[in-house]
Amino acid sequence: MKLLPTPKQCVPETGAFSLKNAVVLVAAGTDRRVVRAAEELRRAFESAANTFIRFAVTQTVPERGTILIRHDLDASAEGYTLTIRENGIVVDAKGPAGAFYGIQTLRQLVRVHGDMLPALTIEDAPSFAERGLYHDVSRGRVPTLQNLKEIADQLAELKYNQLQLYVEDTFWNEEYASFRPKDCCLTAEELLELDAYCADRFIELVPSLSTFGHLYNLLENERYRHLCEYEDWEPKQHYWMEKMAHHTLDAYDPKSFALVRQMIEEYLPLFSSKKFNICCDETFDLCKGKNAGKDEGEAYYQFVKQIIDLVRGYGKTVQMWGDIVLHHTEKLASLPQDVVMLNWSYSREPRRDWVETFAKNRLPQLVCSGTTAWDHWAADLDIATENIRKFAAYGAEFGVNGMLTTNWGDYGAICSYNSALYTIVYGAEQSWNPGLDERGAFNEAIDALFFGEEGTAAKLWELTWAEKAAPWYELVWWVSAKTIEQKEKELPCTADTEKAVQTAAALAEEWKAKQNPLFNDLAAAADGISLTARTFLYLTGTKDDTLAADWDRFLDDYAVCWRRDNKESELWRIRDFVHETLTLA
Repeated sequence: MKLLPTPKQCVPETGAFSLKNAVVLVAAGTDRRVVRAAEELRRAFESAANTFIRFAVTQTVPERGTILIRHDLDASAEGYTLTIRENGIVVDAKGPAGAFYGIQTLRQLVRVHGDMLPALTIEDAPSFAERGLYHDVSRGRVPTLQNLKEIADQLAELKYNQLQLYVEDTFWNEEYASFRPKDCCLTAEELLELDAYCADRFIELVPSLSTFGHLYNLLENERYRHLCEYEDWEPKQHYWMEKMAHHTLDAYDPKSFALVRQMIEEYLPLFSSKKFNICCDETFDLCKGKNAGKDEGEAYYQFVKQIIDLVRGYGKTVQMWGDIVLHHTEKLASLPQDVVMLNWSYSREPRRDWVETFAKNRLPQLVCSGTTAWDHWAADLDIATENIRKFAAYGAEFGVNGMLTTNWGDYGAICSYNSALYTIVYGAEQSWNPGLDERGAFNEAIDALFFGEEGTAAKLWELTWAEKAAPWYELVWWVSAKTIEQKEKELPCTADTEKAVQTAAALAEEWKAKQNPLFNDLAAAADGISLTARTFLYLTGTKDDTLAADWDRFLDDYAVCWRRDNKESELWRIRDFVHETLTLA
């Protein structure tokens, strides 16, 4: 059965239900969010059957030919039963979220089977209570509100129930107004609207804000530079690398916490969520500047505990990344026992021992896997699927609260959301069914439900192998070393690089012909991979007279795709980087 996430139990029956002359009924007292979803389902049925389908509320036993949706009032229950017979369909759930997810399953069945739905019985419920997407909106791309709503719709279909947006300097407020155009940031009005939109789809929009490290643009600004751990910082690498690695607040300056308080108090009221992610990850500069020689663990914990106390004082559950505390596990006992650790590990072999460490210390945690779409034109399916599946399995083994699938935007956020879609859908699958390893069935289902064409998933795997021959991040590292550090760095160029040029270019041409937004984005990713591979060859001595012109043509087309779903943001940096790179041959 082509459904994602895969239902826990699906038993085929004999016969089929025809949508012709069907009636969609919701039981009296149904949650308004379920009613809205049922009306959307009615429209999907209507389109599939090419006929009018009636919609009504009922207090009576349904007649033949009805689709009945009903639920009890357990707000925490997310399971549902779906039965399809020749004489009718019933979605039955203990709570409104379960009824909503049953509706999502029906929508997928219509997409695959049209107006004749096969008889079956589905018993389904998630393994993890929290199933979220963590989406970077700070390292190059800032989505439009419309695009964020489209993402929320897709996440709802995939039965995700949490969305977090990674925000460093892309929330427009007083701190960033002097150097960030408002139309390149998320505004309070947009976030309030998105929060309500997500809530209507059983998605909790959890605020996430950098409050310690990863404050490069803020602390490079003259107004706040005095709060940086480094007093007179001179950039040594390309901007993308500097922004990821620096800057950290001076943990011992009281004005640092005053600034964090101001930022949190401006951001927190925009969300209905009872959670708040204070981040506090990768504080690389800690005790390496003004506070050199002081104990890093002590500096970290004393500052973080102030932020935790502030957020808890507003009645919020604190989430924070777990990487730094794992380096100072002797201090774990000093954290409040309700702080949720976001335990991230992004390799093909994620760290089981880290999951065990938090479990032994009785700290709640979410396992946080990755799409491996950062610093790539398209998600690395090889690394990402292994990482997501194994980390989900470790989470289930240790009884964690749930799972976040993280989608970062390192090195210019060149990868579009659509070019990471395979791994985002795979994250939904593993959040619902941790450890499930049925790759062939998954590829068939994602082709049918999300790509709309058989074989697309297999071609994305081809693209993954092509990109490994000439990865974007290697180019960024090489340029950074060449132009700023003045060091010699070998640019890896192998026999597979020429093959990558041809493979990716062929896929790009095939996908361009389809002329729809999803395949336009996939084509752009493939073109980017082909051009990056050509650039590797060019920089290592291969003559290529049309490379610069081909890059410019591509970047014009790429900008169209970018602007369709994103604000202008830092699109310009990609073109500047390419032009700079080509001068280094």
